[in-house]
Amino acid sequence: MKFISIGRIAGTYGLDGELKIKPNTSHPELFDQMEFLLLTYENELKRSLKIEDIREHNNLLIVRLKGIDSEIDAAKLKGLNVSITEDMLPKANDDEVYWFEIENMPVVLPNKKEIGRLIDVMESGSVDIFRIALQDGRFALISNNKDHVLEINTESKYIVVSEQGLVYEDL
Repeated sequence: MKFISIGRIAGTYGLDGELKIKPNTSHPELFDQMEFLLLTYENELKRSLKIEDIREHNNLLIVRLKGIDSEIDAAKLKGLNVSITEDMLPKANDDEVYWFEIENMPVVLPNKKEIGRLIDVMESGSVDIFRIALQDGRFALISNNKDHVLEINTESKYIVVSEQGLVYEDL
């Protein structure tokens, strides 16, 4: 089963076992629909705990879980991912893709010559930055806009980029 991370346990909150969750999803409403918190590490389910209470606080979520009653118990969960299964994701709009759909996808130039693989997406305000591991061992960055990322083909599994948009990390 494939798990999709929608947040990460950032630490404890108070002395009664509450946890701070840093969401990393553009669909925070997913947390409202959850009865259990699926906690994963490297796509492996580690714990599933019933949610007793969840609330927002300073761009974080504070959650109380059944069976986690102390700061010591809560601290053991720090760093785990809060995940959902793929079938729980809302359908993406036509102009949207999910990270898991494009992670490690081949990156090609308009002539279809493969130059590397997409290894990371960095949020930088209004436009995301793609990080590409190039075939020659270097890395490049490219902004995800219509002038630089020409096509994301999730069916045939490739991304077409403009060579003029690439910024090499070794500069």
